[in-house]
Amino acid sequence: GKSGDVRPSNIKFSVTYTQRKQNIISFIPEVYLKDENYFYSGFYTYYKYPDKFWGIGNKTAVDAEEVFEPNLFRTFSNFQKRFFPGFYFGLRYQYESISLRETEENGVLRSGSILGSEGGTASAACVFWVLVTWLIKLQILSRLNSNTISV
Repeated sequence: GKSGDVRPSNIKFSVTYTQRKQNIISFIPEVYLKDENYFYSGFYTYYKYPDKFWGIGNKTAVDAEEVFEPNLFRTFSNFQKRFFPGFYFGLRYQYESISLRETEENGVLRSGSILGSEGGTASAACVFWVLVTWLIKLQILSRLNSNTISV
């Protein structure tokens, strides 16, 4: 297409810090290549997020509160090719890793008796799937604005 009709790529970066000393760092690229014939997008986020745990189920005691701090890295990457104007088909890869940085010394999270309290990683062939994206150019504000619908 004409250079004025090609969507611009953009890369977003954000850092969030809360009053509870929670940190979220995000990197979100959306890159169009070869006159929009290829589209790469992703979401890469790191969370250092102090939180509270009271146990499992709805009959846990209020005094069972435990403070813990997980490290969480979550990402997905989309690689797509345009087959029709505005329609892209491709693959998505997801990865997630979590570990508990801090737990209470005598708490149930540190004991390892709660499933998942030792952290883990999710990344496998089963998290690949066909991704269909329909990009709609909005003419209302600017010819370069767009919405994305992914299935």
